[in-house]
Amino acid sequence: MQRREHEPVVLVHGIWNTAKVFRSLAKQLGRAGFEVHAWDSSPNNGSVSLLALAQQLSERVDAALGTERKFSLIGFSMGGIVSRLYLQRLGGARRVRKFVSIAAPHYGTFWGRLGKKPGVREMRPGSELLGELNRGLGELSGLECLSLYTPLDLMILPTKSSNLGLGEARTFSVAAHQLMLNDARVATATIEFLNRA
Repeated sequence: MQRREHEPVVLVHGIWNTAKVFRSLAKQLGRAGFEVHAWDSSPNNGSVSLLALAQQLSERVDAALGTERKFSLIGFSMGGIVSRLYLQRLGGARRVRKFVSIAAPHYGTFWGRLGKKPGVREMRPGSELLGELNRGLGELSGLECLSLYTPLDLMILPTKSSNLGLGEARTFSVAAHQLMLNDARVATATIEFLNRA
């Protein structure tokens, strides 16, 4: 496997998570030679719009990496949508080399219908926010994209919502949503994708 020394990779966590959720994946990325950055999104409970979290992400990326340095972006669950907002609304696509989404509700999840908080409502199937992002999917055509998800996911319903519909998609039979981040096959697929020239 080709080794890319010190290439930055930014990890964006999901709802109710902190950056600690990436402990296993970050360790494996570090061993593969990547420079890993992950921060806690605040608040992490859907009580603000996902665009507010994307703006927070943008500020943290610029503070850590400057405003021009290229990097790859990995978004888990809600973090996949926050990442897309960064890419599609805040100009992030100009500097991101590759985008990996892991179990992200690109086309919404049933559970979004049950929440009243702004960030949760934005993850409902057919939400205005997801509609705009998906109509503008071509804005991501300049970067390489990989969707990873499990057909056994009970958080992202329907599970096919985790297929971005652009670039590559792979499924792994992982028993639960959160376990995607601890699965060796998911880590291997991610690292192989990031290492690909």
